[in-house]
Amino acid sequence: MIKEGILFPSITYKKMSACGNLYITFARQADSEDLLWINVSMGKAGGCAAAVMKDMNAMFEGLLKLTRSQQIEIINKAKGNVCQFQRQSCRFILMNTVYNEVINSPKKEEK
Repeated sequence: MIKEGILFPSITYKKMSACGNLYITFARQADSEDLLWINVSMGKAGGCAAAVMKDMNAMFEGLLKLTRSQQIEIINKAKGNVCQFQRQSCRFILMNTVYNEVINSPKKEEK
């Protein structure tokens, strides 16, 4: 990811869901490795998947401003809201991937 001429380390995961390929990108601050940005997209456009991805990207903007314990609480609640595909749903796979990145990121100061 490039922002104002600065390169931030990022990683993109490609996950297979019942709805198709799911691409989840995490960008971190180079000096502290704090998560700065999360972007989610699918290999197809429109329908349920597009609506879910738009909502998830909006949720992640707010999520990154919270402490780790608050992030984990919200992610766990969101994992419970799945569609008919259950554990193969794009939402469930996405939330598990984000959970693992939050858990493995350096600890933020509690507010």
